[in-house]
Amino acid sequence: MHHHHVVKIVVSCFLMFVQPGWVHGNRPSEMTEVRRDVSPYPELVNFENLDGWKLETTGGIDADLSKTDESIVYGTHSAKIVVNNSSSGKISLLPPEPIAIASDFDTVNMWTRYVPYKYCVGPNIKFYIVLEDNQAQTYRVDLECGYFGVWEILNTRIIAPDGKRLNYEPPAKMVQPVRFRSIDIEFAPANLQPPFTIYLDSLSIFKEELKPLKYKYSIDNLPKPTTMDTILPITKKTVNNKIQQIENYYELICEDDEAKIVYRILPEKGTLNDVKAEYAGKEFWPCYDGGIVFKFGDEIIRPENSQLQVENTSIHLKDNLLDTHWKLRYKDYAAEYRLIYQVKKKSLIIDISTENNNGIEVVLGSAKPLPGAKSIQVPYLRFEDTSPQIISYKDLFLSCFLDWWSSDSTMLYAKNGFTEDGQGIFCNGGAQYFPLTNGNYNNIKERLFITISRDFQEVLPNIPNPKSPYLDKYKCSSWRWLYGGPRKIDWVRQLHDYGVENFMVRFHADGMRDGNESYSLREYSAPSIGDKLFREVGQELKDMGYGFAVYSSYIGIEGINKNFDLDILNRDMLGNTTAKFLRYRVKPLAFVDIHSEMAPRIHKLFGTNFSYLDVHAARAPWRDTDCDSRSPMPGMFRLDFLANAQVMLNDRIAHEGPVWSEGGMQFLYAGFVDATYGYMGHETRWDKSTDIVDFDLLRLHPRMISIGMGDLPMYYKKTQFREPRNRFNPWLDRFIAATIAYGHAAWQVYPADFELGGALKSYFLTNAVQSCYIGVDVEEIGYFDGSKIVDTSKAIQTDAYLRRQIYVRYKNGLQIWSNLNHDNLDWKIEINNSAYVIPSGGFVAFKQNDLLAYSAKTNGYERHEYVRSPAYIYLDGRDKPIAIEGIKLAKGACAIKTGCKDKFIVCALPDFEKLAISPALIKQIGCVSLETKRSRTFNNFKIDENGWLNIDKPNSPKIIISSNNDSSVTNN
Repeated sequence: MHHHHVVKIVVSCFLMFVQPGWVHGNRPSEMTEVRRDVSPYPELVNFENLDGWKLETTGGIDADLSKTDESIVYGTHSAKIVVNNSSSGKISLLPPEPIAIASDFDTVNMWTRYVPYKYCVGPNIKFYIVLEDNQAQTYRVDLECGYFGVWEILNTRIIAPDGKRLNYEPPAKMVQPVRFRSIDIEFAPANLQPPFTIYLDSLSIFKEELKPLKYKYSIDNLPKPTTMDTILPITKKTVNNKIQQIENYYELICEDDEAKIVYRILPEKGTLNDVKAEYAGKEFWPCYDGGIVFKFGDEIIRPENSQLQVENTSIHLKDNLLDTHWKLRYKDYAAEYRLIYQVKKKSLIIDISTENNNGIEVVLGSAKPLPGAKSIQVPYLRFEDTSPQIISYKDLFLSCFLDWWSSDSTMLYAKNGFTEDGQGIFCNGGAQYFPLTNGNYNNIKERLFITISRDFQEVLPNIPNPKSPYLDKYKCSSWRWLYGGPRKIDWVRQLHDYGVENFMVRFHADGMRDGNESYSLREYSAPSIGDKLFREVGQELKDMGYGFAVYSSYIGIEGINKNFDLDILNRDMLGNTTAKFLRYRVKPLAFVDIHSEMAPRIHKLFGTNFSYLDVHAARAPWRDTDCDSRSPMPGMFRLDFLANAQVMLNDRIAHEGPVWSEGGMQFLYAGFVDATYGYMGHETRWDKSTDIVDFDLLRLHPRMISIGMGDLPMYYKKTQFREPRNRFNPWLDRFIAATIAYGHAAWQVYPADFELGGALKSYFLTNAVQSCYIGVDVEEIGYFDGSKIVDTSKAIQTDAYLRRQIYVRYKNGLQIWSNLNHDNLDWKIEINNSAYVIPSGGFVAFKQNDLLAYSAKTNGYERHEYVRSPAYIYLDGRDKPIAIEGIKLAKGACAIKTGCKDKFIVCALPDFEKLAISPALIKQIGCVSLETKRSRTFNNFKIDENGWLNIDKPNSPKIIISSNNDSSVTNN
């Protein structure tokens, strides 16, 4: 017998480390709060008595079993399994004898918890229930795993709600009576060290009652697109469209003064092979082998199946619509569907629909033959791991998009690369339809946009979303989350002392939980912090002129949450509650309803002036679509998309300020959400991105604020950027240059990453530039090809875009040159007869008579940073003496705030030494009377006989210099 082990857990200040343990005798506090102390489901095993129970292990696992009261859900005890070593294998917990189960069952629940747990590390644990029928056949039911070292209810349908589909192995009908035989646990410790403790409580195997669902919010009130043309790509010139019949085919024509595109429809096969495109004498299929996939019995029949018999039952050309009806036969099966064709601008639009509930997919096929074509990844046009591409072939571009505003599918997916025979190239994938919990499929309803143009920008989808009302108000803001809760804001106070303004501060989830509480759908602070401290710190931040938001998320829920109910959880096609990204997914209208009550209470409790919605804009709405046949719009991802958009709009009202959400899928939500991380996706990052900025600048930028490139670990690999830890870090330089290239707001860098100087650099180097472009439309985008700037189309066709030397001109005259080159190639430019050499990771921003900002080489100096704007001047000679436009600086960096009446403020950044300001500049920035006070010494500065204002080493981070006072006033 092994010694009993005490589990020791390291308390963490934030989520990425090991979560804290429970105090002796505790049960989940949120369940206690609402008196959930008795299981609502009939318990087969309550683990109050473990006499005769035993453990069996494989793989050399050494484990002990005991009854405990140290961590429980219901009753007074739970089962405790302690794993004493680091072996991987299986642990089986067996009762003295198999336990009989009532004959009418379809669902299993069990509460589990394991510690220690480390986020995204492990241990890796899977739970199974083993059943045995009257023929001694055993069956294994797979349960979802628990997360985060907290109690979680594992819920699985054994039999789908239709009573037919079986969710266990082997999938054969059990012969009654059935008995519970064991709990199997597959265990792997990952990189964590023993001992490991697994708790089990309240096992129920029962028949679930599926009651009708009711919601306060109606699907009729969910957001609508700003145009009925939805994602139709925008053209720069007027395009003439017409449809004409020629013998047995139809031509749908798009023509402007530069080019003619012909989409030729031969209604013969009833698939997308009926569509050919002609441009500049080249004819090709844009969607070869595309069409509807049907399911007949157990057979899946694809459009190219040669055994299909297809009949065109009717065809009508009326009001510029070509309406075709089709009947398909396969063996003894039949299906009817409809394809409607039209052209608008440069797009062929095809409406695809079925009538018999037996279509399961729309595939978009490949474009062929386009020898030598290449697929172009577009930053921020993202479907998570695999994203749609734009096809570039000679002087044409091709895109294919299904309209997410009108799709009735369960999920969209993308596909790229070449076909197996190398003749076709994919630019997108299609739409899949999953069966509902009642076994039925939705009818297919899709709208496909096929777009061809010689202009790359004209094949990008439109984003038919509203414009954020907060672009102008927050154009000068920097943004950041804070780990550690409200007790750890000294560095924020320090930034304020050094002149950082308009900082939008939001706290992370650790401010709302100590580790034992649920992660989302919480409206109170962590017990160790308390609401009062949060309110006080929030008020302090607002008094500084900063934004203040607490963590919130409504899309997921844990079993211990006081709002938990199986009926508010998404269901997959078998009726399983979907537990993804560390918690269960909440049904779309359920989270809209909960949010409508909870968000105003959070705002009132804490006094927030903006909000943070985690996850909502980060993950595709088709991930874990609710297939519950009881739900409105069951099996349609579009409900999740619209519900997310609605919560964003409602959150803006509840918190009386802008809504910041996690990035990743922000192209869907731009304008519903006011700000997101400028996160490209884990599959892209800085080294894999094409850095084609057009989609972001033309479609997202006019509607929302993107923040940084996300944070630095989102843009780089997690530790890649960390050295050197100072403001000269080249990874920080590139991050700032990319932020400016894409038209994003500043991500406020944390002083611990790059010292205080780096944190202040991230603000001062970006702030004046972003205030000129946020909310301003783009006039021109170009890419340097080594000799000249060319437009995006030419840059892609010639591969010049791979130099990643990006030029952007805004409609207010602001120009940006940003060098994101990967090969350390400099970029030489000239502005008003002044030459600049922009190194890799550098930039220049210029607006006549208004702004000059750069990180570059010029005026005979090596690389340095300089900003001249109406609001402030910033200079960093990179610890070398420098003199620029009336400022001399011996060392370090400084900011001179010039936008104040009758005064200016010198922010003496770390390592600052010996600043001198010329009399001409003093006069220019409004302190005329200082000219008469030569050869005088004041508190923190002196004016020499030539009128230069000199500051050596100030005793304060900010020096206020006023023309109305004889001495300076320090302000901490």
